[in-house]
Amino acid sequence: MIRSLRFRFIRIVMVAFLAVLLVILLGVNLVNRHNVYAGIDARLAFLGESSMGPPIGMLMSTPPEVRRWVDMNSAGIMNETSYFILNGTMTGPILEHQLNMLTAVTGIDSRTLLADLLAGGPTVGNVGTYRYRVVSRDVPYRVVFLNCGTEFAALRSLRNTSLLVGLASFFVALALVAMLSGQAIRPFAQNIESQRRFISNASHELKTPLGVIMSDLDLQMMESGRTEWLESAQEQADHLAVLIDQLTTYSLLNEKKQQAAALPVDLSLLAESAVADFRPKALARRQSIETDIEPGVTVSGNEDAFRTLFSVLLDNAVKYAPDGDVLRLAVHREKKAVLSISNSIAPGTAELDTAQLFERFYRAPEHRSAQDGHGLGLAIAHEIVTMYGGSIRARSDGPTLTVTAEL
Repeated sequence: MIRSLRFRFIRIVMVAFLAVLLVILLGVNLVNRHNVYAGIDARLAFLGESSMGPPIGMLMSTPPEVRRWVDMNSAGIMNETSYFILNGTMTGPILEHQLNMLTAVTGIDSRTLLADLLAGGPTVGNVGTYRYRVVSRDVPYRVVFLNCGTEFAALRSLRNTSLLVGLASFFVALALVAMLSGQAIRPFAQNIESQRRFISNASHELKTPLGVIMSDLDLQMMESGRTEWLESAQEQADHLAVLIDQLTTYSLLNEKKQQAAALPVDLSLLAESAVADFRPKALARRQSIETDIEPGVTVSGNEDAFRTLFSVLLDNAVKYAPDGDVLRLAVHREKKAVLSISNSIAPGTAELDTAQLFERFYRAPEHRSAQDGHGLGLAIAHEIVTMYGGSIRARSDGPTLTVTAEL
């Protein structure tokens, strides 16, 4: 239980950390993208509203407002493909030169692209490393293309860096949370351990006075004969004795695991032995037990714990199945060792809440007034299975209840 509680704490903390981390990284990238595109679109708007034509090439011939936007080498020569302004007033040779250059740098047929942009569609967009703006589709048309390769590369760099930083942060946080989780859940672990010790000590303390009471009842019956009151008192004493035994078993399970070495345990043999032990009890209610046990299914653990697991599962099935029912127990190997037991649900039983069946002292409403159980059997089974890293579940399929454990 402590181990599962620790894993659950780590999982919750890391999910919360991951959510915050994703929001931060996504927010940083979105804000940066918005700012970059706002700057690019402002440049496009300036170029679109100005009366400039295509770039001439020399630094001194380039408008001052544009110089910081375009690519220039150390000699001050502007990259001819920094931006293009295509308009309907261009002469044939200049327009042809611009279209050929645009085709070369974008890898897209610029004539087809220009025809599509003038025909309709969005007024701004990206083509390769260029961002375009359709200023006017009327005659004379005007379309501006601005080389934004540096800005796009910076956006990709920030995105990739964010992913790497986020991934590294996640694993660093995971390592720290894993190291500190023991301290975080220590108060809960100490509280659970205190409860276990209290249950164990109280169970042992109750055994002595209960034994005296039961002995006195037997002696009184021998002297004065069996009466209704004595039989009722003995029935309640027997009921209390079973409850104390189950509480002791539940409280000592984890202690037994710590004290006993994990050895190979043949579940197939344990299942056959448990079925043989419970056949007389089942026959008393005209029940039969069918088995489908694969030989040689073994797990690592404590043999006494797994013997108790079969015992409580069979006892629960025999106790709550209707008279004359057929119980089915199966043990086989898949990826894990799987054991399951099925029985019919007694007529008149309300729909079972299978999620609550493994809670301590839970009993179906129609069984709460009876003296045939305490609601600890399946809780003990759940404790054993989870103690060895397995899982157990119950499924109500029409009139049949199936409890399946994977180890």
